[in-house]
Amino acid sequence: GELDALAQRALSVDGAGIGLQALALLARRGHCLPAGLAKRIAALAAEVPRESWATPMDILSVDECLEALHIPP
Repeated sequence: GELDALAQRALSVDGAGIGLQALALLARRGHCLPAGLAKRIAALAAEVPRESWATPMDILSVDECLEALHIPP
């Protein structure tokens, strides 16, 4: 559906943290993301310097995103 298409677009967004935040916001609203995305989510998180993970980007921090996505830091 539309949310699945949005999640797929978020996986391919260039720009530190944008796609990651989009996926986390979808997850926070109860959207179930497809299995097997842990490596791609980790790659999105890696676009942000590790020392900045606790600092909010546009909306969420990397730490908050990973928590929402049930991905260990």
